[in-house]
Amino acid sequence: SVGRYVGVVLCSSTRYKIFLSDDLDDMFRNVADGRGSGQDHCEFLGVENDATAMSTDGDNRGPSANGYHRNDRGQEPQHGAIGHPGSHNWYHQWYECGIAIP
Repeated sequence: SVGRYVGVVLCSSTRYKIFLSDDLDDMFRNVADGRGSGQDHCEFLGVENDATAMSTDGDNRGPSANGYHRNDRGQEPQHGAIGHPGSHNWYHQWYECGIAIP
């Protein structure tokens, strides 16, 4: 169980940007992947399967920022540098996880 708060920004009911926070009153930050492309980030929405689609923004390297990152499904996200340049923890602009968020 990944013990974080999850927030989304809706691009549409089936396409969204995923953010994490340690507390409801803290800043919600991007979540990045240190191995792969973040397909497993749908787990944060309670979805068992990987993303059905993701943004194809260049080579999936968002700008440098402070956020969360992990390598594998089920792994606890860690705080740290994400984006490019500055890390190998990359993140997408949006995901489709096979569920609609009203």
